[in-house]
Amino acid sequence: MSSPLILGGDHSIALGSISGVAAVHKDVGVIWIDAHTDFNTEETTPSGNIHGMILAALAGLGNERLTHIDGWSPKVQMGSIVIVGARDIDPGEQALLREHHVHVFTMPDIDRLGMAQVMQQAIARAGQDGHPIHLSLDLDSLDPREAPGGWYACAWRTELPRGAPGDGDGRRFSAACSNGCSRGQLNSRP
Repeated sequence: MSSPLILGGDHSIALGSISGVAAVHKDVGVIWIDAHTDFNTEETTPSGNIHGMILAALAGLGNERLTHIDGWSPKVQMGSIVIVGARDIDPGEQALLREHHVHVFTMPDIDRLGMAQVMQQAIARAGQDGHPIHLSLDLDSLDPREAPGGWYACAWRTELPRGAPGDGDGRRFSAACSNGCSRGQLNSRP
């Protein structure tokens, strides 16, 4: 069996790609590698940006125009979602993630456990009972020293030092972004 590779410019593409995979594999697990959890709804989002609602919509939370893409919902079960690399989580997202028992590995978790251990656990959770796994990668999860084009927008606006996301526990990066991204003040590079 072949595995598709889907490339996009924004993590919102996952609404379509995971919906397509889930139409074939109803029990697909998701490993969401992203600096953001994208688990907001219209009620929790500080910014109103749809790209911050995609994973919640795939799990059946939020506006029906998003949750019922392709005519059905949810596309993914909450227990089959694992988020890796989160370092900017809005308060409303935190509440939803806790309420629905979605497993999140933050940057401090990665620093403490190591990426190999985190990914082993993520694969075990998302692929429970032999379920197929959809891996979704947002470039803002990468260290900009290794992938300079993968910064997320707030890094450009807040003039963050280039090495900040790789600073061990991500404190400088999270602090700077909480002053911009979390409040939805910026959506693109200036």
